[in-house]
Amino acid sequence: MTQSLAVAFSALAAAMAATGSFFSILLRRRQMKAEAETDNIREEQRRILSEMEEFGRRFSQHGAALIPQFGYMSRGPDDGDMVNTSLFDARRAHFSQEKEILAERVVEKVASLIDPDLSSSRKAKKLGVILFLDSGSTVFPVFKKLCLHPSFRSERANAQRLKLVTNNLPGVADLLRYGKTGRRRQARTIFDCRILSGFANSAYGASLNDGTAVDLETAIEEARASLAMNHVGDVEVIAVTTGNYVSVPDGVLARDPNHVRTKSTSLEHCGKAYVLAPLGKLMPFSCAELNRRLELRDGSEQYQKLGAWTTHKQKLTVLVTVRPPGYPCGIEPASLSTHLVRVQAEIREAFGKEQIEEILFDPHDDPTVRFQIAVMGAPRTLREYEFPHRDLRERLCNEVPYGAEPV
Repeated sequence: MTQSLAVAFSALAAAMAATGSFFSILLRRRQMKAEAETDNIREEQRRILSEMEEFGRRFSQHGAALIPQFGYMSRGPDDGDMVNTSLFDARRAHFSQEKEILAERVVEKVASLIDPDLSSSRKAKKLGVILFLDSGSTVFPVFKKLCLHPSFRSERANAQRLKLVTNNLPGVADLLRYGKTGRRRQARTIFDCRILSGFANSAYGASLNDGTAVDLETAIEEARASLAMNHVGDVEVIAVTTGNYVSVPDGVLARDPNHVRTKSTSLEHCGKAYVLAPLGKLMPFSCAELNRRLELRDGSEQYQKLGAWTTHKQKLTVLVTVRPPGYPCGIEPASLSTHLVRVQAEIREAFGKEQIEEILFDPHDDPTVRFQIAVMGAPRTLREYEFPHRDLRERLCNEVPYGAEPV
C-alpha cells in the first residue's frame, strides 16, 4: 500500500512538473510574442521617425523651391534668428524645373557620345570624354543625372571613359551620394572626378581662387594622360557652363574675376561647349548696359564678360528654354511680357539653328507655380517666377514703353 502511494505521488509530481513546464513554455512563448510585438512596434516607430527625419531633411534642402521668389528663410545656428539661406541655395530655387530639363538634355548628349547603343558612330566604343562642369546652381543638376543615367549606372566601361573636372562643390556632394558603386564600406564613385583647387566659396558653392583657371588646364592634361593609359582612342573635351546672366550680345556674364578666368579657360581648352540658359537668365542687354540698369558702379561688384567668348563662339551650343506662343500675356505689367518676347527673338537672331537648341517649357506645368497661382493669382506669380531678382524686375517694370529709360 505504501509503495503504491509512493508511485502515485511520484507520478502526480511528474505530471505536475510536466504541466508546469507546459505552462512555463506557454508563458515564455507569450512573453516572447509580446517582446516581438514590442520590437515590431519599436521598429515601426523607428521607421516612422526615420521617415519624418528624411522629410524634414528634404524640406530643409528643397523647401526654397516651394516659395522661390520670397526670400526663403531658415534659423541661424546660434541665436535662433531668421536669416537668409546662402546665395547658392536661393539661386537653386530659381527656374529649378528648367534647370533639371537643361541638365537632362546635356547628359543625353554626353551619353550619346560614349554609349555605343546610343551612338551611330563606330568611335563611341573608343571615345573618351573629359567633361568640365562649371560651378553654379544651373549646372548642379547635371551631376545627379549623370550618376543615374543607365548608360553609366549599368555600364562600368562607359563610365570609365568619362572623366569629370569641376569646381562645383554641391555637385561633388551629389556625385558622392548618387554615384556610389561597390560595397558600402568600400564604395567608390562611378566616375573619376578631379576637383579644382581653390577656397570654398559659399556664395557660389564653388572651389575658387586665382589659381583655379590654371589648375583647370592641368586637370585636363591629367585626364588625357589617364585616358591614354586606359588605351582610349580619341578624346573630346566638353565644357558645360552658364553665367549669373547670359547676355545675348556679350555672352556669359560673371562677377568674380576668378569665375571669369575659369569660365574663359574652359572655352579655350574645350572642343565643344554647352551654355545652359533658362529663359529668365537671358538678357537682351550688353554687359555694360546691364551694370548701368542695376546701378552697379563698383568694379568688383559689376558683371564682366568672358574674354574668350567672341574668339571661341563657334564652339558654343546654347541650350535655352522658351515659352509657348501666347504664354507671356499673363504677366503684368506688359513691359515684362514684352521683355520675354524680345529675348526669344534676339537669341534666335544671335545664334543660328546649329548653335541654339530651344526646349519648350510652360511654367504652368510646374506644380509649384500652379500652387502659387492658386494662392496669389497668375499675374504676380508669373512675374515673380520669370524675374526672381527684384532689383532687375523693378527696373524692367518701369520701362514703359519698353526700351525707355527707367523712371
